[in-house]
Amino acid sequence: MNVVVIGANRGIGLGFVRHYLETGHHVWASYRSSAGGLDSLRSDHLKLFQWDVC
Repeated sequence: MNVVVIGANRGIGLGFVRHYLETGHHVWASYRSSAGGLDSLRSDHLKLFQWDVC
């Protein structure tokens, strides 16, 4: 399954990213200004995007 998580660099969003990666899903994770906790995650199933959603 492909999953998009907006606001993925901390809190609940980061928790969702970790959960879906651990269960083998492909995750597209967006963050606004700093990748924060996403910097420590490494996976071929993880794609990071810096977005400022208006």
